[in-house]
Amino acid sequence: MNLAKQVCGWSTPAIGKFYNGRHHTTVIWALKRIGCLRTINPRIDGLLSSLAEEIRKHEQERDRSHRLCPTVERQLFPFRLDDESLDALADRLVERLHSRGIV
Repeated sequence: MNLAKQVCGWSTPAIGKFYNGRHHTTVIWALKRIGCLRTINPRIDGLLSSLAEEIRKHEQERDRSHRLCPTVERQLFPFRLDDESLDALADRLVERLHSRGIV
């Protein structure tokens, strides 16, 4: 939810709808909770910052290769990531968590 808001600029109702029809107030609560966690835990802040940067980098690469209207692209590709990119990002995330002793 945090990445959808911060990186992709989604509204809280849109995020809630994407996450199985959650109410926008649930999304607001989740965003506040993550904000607090980022403040008190530099590992979480660093992890979310790294993920956001990876998504932004992928968006820039995708924008260079695909020239869809941004509104249409946002509707078709919520995070503009295909399955292969998501798998690679998830693998890097798990590796990073293991290396930091979090998982």
